[in-house]
Amino acid sequence: PIASFRLWRTLLCRTETPGQEVFEGQREANVLKSAENDQYLRLICEVVLPKMRSYFASQWNSRRDCVKGVDLLRAWEEVLPPAAMRSLLGTSILPKLQMEVEMWNPLQDT
Repeated sequence: PIASFRLWRTLLCRTETPGQEVFEGQREANVLKSAENDQYLRLICEVVLPKMRSYFASQWNSRRDCVKGVDLLRAWEEVLPPAAMRSLLGTSILPKLQMEVEMWNPLQDT
């Protein structure tokens, strides 16, 4: 699935858009590029992030097998927009890690 999202990113976040040469000035080109990036971000937020949030909430064990979560993030890192990655970290991963740290008992847990 990551390869499919690479293709979608390429299609939705092109740096040169057909017809872009009709715009005069950088401001209009930036607005057009921003709208395309919003389409890709929306695709990620509606398709990918719900599945990833579900995984981190219900399947990922941050104490016993944190490597699976790290591997998942590394695999998707290049196709997730920074805003999507920040959202995933802030709403799913960091709160779970914080809860585990608070529950940790250094005298009993190894």
